[in-house]
Amino acid sequence: MRKELWLTVIALALLAGLLAPDALAEGRRLVVRMDVPFEVSGELYAPGELSLREVRAFSPISTLHEIRIDGQSLGILIARNDGNPPLAKRDEVIFTRSATGHLVLTSVALRGEPVRRLFQIGKSAPAVQPRSQLLAQAR
Repeated sequence: MRKELWLTVIALALLAGLLAPDALAEGRRLVVRMDVPFEVSGELYAPGELSLREVRAFSPISTLHEIRIDGQSLGILIARNDGNPPLAKRDEVIFTRSATGHLVLTSVALRGEPVRRLFQIGKSAPAVQPRSQLLAQAR
């Protein structure tokens, strides 16, 4: 009886891994501590912890990233490389300044991969147009 129970538990765990490998996989994560207010997808947030986790490939030039602020999930953003961008030398989260002066999340760079612009799902244009780029290096 005990052996059958363990075999059932192992079989269920293997089946869950086969049916939902993305749920079990942990993608690369960038975490930055923001000391000033910042904007993501048109919403302004108080200073806090911003994290981006690569979820999976979406197309040959795009990946899906989960975004969290202070541990709360905001959802999924598409990260797309435009043209032929250089490969990132380090992990970075890239911001621009808005007309009102606060930081606006625009791009993500994972070491060894192209720099990718962030888009909201369902929108064909980026949430912001880059001006001067400010970098917040991930820890």
